[in-house]
Amino acid sequence: MKKIFNFGSVALSVIFALGFSACNEEVDYIPAGKVDDNCIKASFTTDNISTEVSPTGEKTLTLTVVRENTVNEATIALNVLRNDGNVFQIPESVTFAPGQESVTFDMTFPNVEIGVEYTYSIGLEETVVDPYSQNTLATTTGTVQMIQWDLLGTGTLSCTLLNSTATCNVYKASHAAWYKAEAPVEEGMDILFIVNDDNSVTVSDQPIFTDTNYGTVYVNNTTGGGIYDAEANIIQAAFYYYCSAGYFGTFVETLTLPAE
Repeated sequence: MKKIFNFGSVALSVIFALGFSACNEEVDYIPAGKVDDNCIKASFTTDNISTEVSPTGEKTLTLTVVRENTVNEATIALNVLRNDGNVFQIPESVTFAPGQESVTFDMTFPNVEIGVEYTYSIGLEETVVDPYSQNTLATTTGTVQMIQWDLLGTGTLSCTLLNSTATCNVYKASHAAWYKAEAPVEEGMDILFIVNDDNSVTVSDQPIFTDTNYGTVYVNNTTGGGIYDAEANIIQAAFYYYCSAGYFGTFVETLTLPAE
């Protein structure tokens, strides 16, 4: 299968895996229950959000609750379902003024420690949500992690898909063998390499550049793995390149660390 790569417009054949299924079994129809007319049909707007903060950054997250029924004033409780280390300071409730569709609240976490990942989860009362709506987020869950990134210097990252090698700043986390290539291909898209105790390397799903035809292109090394070579001062990982339409292939890429 011929593939032609050109940054900004990657012309290639993508591979699709489509599954079709049919079902001809008859099932009894059970109608959905009726939602109380006074229910405000509230919902969070986000879920499964991971937040990284710096030691000098603001230790605050702003979350939003919306509602469909806006006629009256309404105060709803925020039920804390999870609060790792009790580091999150979460208000007990939020109040909508008459006619107000959305309200925000701040959640602070001033005492988080470097390198530790904290999880929070907040739920709304059952009486204020529409359980039959697919758009309802009755809970919101996320993680917060504070990381100190120390600049090592200038390194390079190969990008076989684009037939190029990018020069970029390379950072190392103070708490672990985590290395970050800062925007090697596109601004705002850093690539994180986690070096494990056995010198294997993990690259989780993360965006690397935007293609004009296929949108955001992502990489991971879930299948191909990788290795940290301290003597050669390099990190190698088998990048699996993919987008929403399919995948481009797997290529072994090399992050050359700055000379010490």
